[in-house]
Amino acid sequence: MSSKKDRVLRRIRIVIDVINVILSVAVIGVVVYTFLDVSERMEYFPHIFYGGASVNAITGIKHMISEKKLQGLAAWIFGAVLIAAGWFCSTIVGGIH
Repeated sequence: MSSKKDRVLRRIRIVIDVINVILSVAVIGVVVYTFLDVSERMEYFPHIFYGGASVNAITGIKHMISEKKLQGLAAWIFGAVLIAAGWFCSTIVGGIH
């Protein structure tokens, strides 16, 4: 029989998975929309990077909760790289800063 803490952590991981799926589908939708007419929608590229960074941050939280500290740290580092890429892209495209 699992403890109450294990059940709560399992539910939190399920909620994180659902949020991650919804956010990933939204990011993919923005990517497809952007690539339909790239020249007119270049300002969406920073948002794509920031959405990917959000997905990685949420995944990192899940791994930290699941006692997979190294995988969580790797997800956070890659999320930081995506934030930097989004910022760099926004300065090039002239979007948000």
